[in-house]
Amino acid sequence: MKDINEFRIINEKEIQMITKSLSDLSPKIIEILRKSDYKLFISLEYTKKKNDYPRLFLIHTTSWAPIIRNLDKTVTINSGGIYFGVIKRGNVLISLEGAEFLYKNGYTSEERHIYLSEDAEKSILYGNDLLKKNMVEDAEKLPKTFKKNSLYLVINASSEVISLVKFLVNNSEFQDRKPNERIAINLIDKGYYLRKKQ
Repeated sequence: MKDINEFRIINEKEIQMITKSLSDLSPKIIEILRKSDYKLFISLEYTKKKNDYPRLFLIHTTSWAPIIRNLDKTVTINSGGIYFGVIKRGNVLISLEGAEFLYKNGYTSEERHIYLSEDAEKSILYGNDLLKKNMVEDAEKLPKTFKKNSLYLVINASSEVISLVKFLVNNSEFQDRKPNERIAINLIDKGYYLRKKQ
């Protein structure tokens, strides 16, 4: 296998893949990819020893994109801007930083936001999954529907994205669950950076 180390703006095929993967979470994702002041760059690193998944980085076009485009081709770039996620088996797995960027800029669907109380926030930041009782406390702030296997943003009282979760139940199954039953898997949370071994 030939070694590859490439850092470039995403192409049309990648735009379509990202749009398909993230359109439920962010119906306006195409605006970022085509019309915003930010561009998504892809980092491809393949060597004989390792085969990393392509990583995505969101870079402000007026400040950094021209510099990156004009760098000598022998310069190796591994990252830049906001880490946005990875492409794995044809799907985009968005990062917490990427999700927060979308949320702060009004690109996410309100129907994909879960607002939690302070006690429920602490539980999530310890790496725990989302339980039914975590959501019942703030029932009026819940989305009208939940979709099994869909991605949702968990947001605290300070309007920060603290976690990405994937639901294990549909809306119709929610009421049948017991208070201590898991209803969503905590995929990544802000507490992870403190818990991981340095």
